[in-house]
Amino acid sequence: MITIVSLDANVILRYFLADHEEFFRQTQVLFLSAQNGDIKLYVDEVILAEVVWTLTSFHHLLRSDFCSKLSTIVSQPFVVTKNKKALLAAISLYEQTNVDYVDAWLAAISKTRKYQIATFDNHFKKLKAKLHTW
Repeated sequence: MITIVSLDANVILRYFLADHEEFFRQTQVLFLSAQNGDIKLYVDEVILAEVVWTLTSFHHLLRSDFCSKLSTIVSQPFVVTKNKKALLAAISLYEQTNVDYVDAWLAAISKTRKYQIATFDNHFKKLKAKLHTW
């Protein structure tokens, strides 16, 4: 049975940013172990939202600086999540629009599950979300 390792945001950030030599090396070993099929890596939706928030608010990166790389990580076969399709859609919507990541996530997961969204925000229309009518 393969062990599943839940990733904290700081692990993804160290791997992504390579800004701390020792931590980056450890994350490389972890990801290589997953790539070799020894383990699987679990990425939770909340953790991914924290990663996006940290990259934009603390590191001041632009969406175009990281969305493609984040999608590459999430799309790996050794990365498990309950909603991989929706996570990838949320990253794509976030990269292509000027909405907050959490709104992109809500639009993506609602579309995947065929839910309507009750909101007062007009930007959900450009996300092509199915809106609840009042």
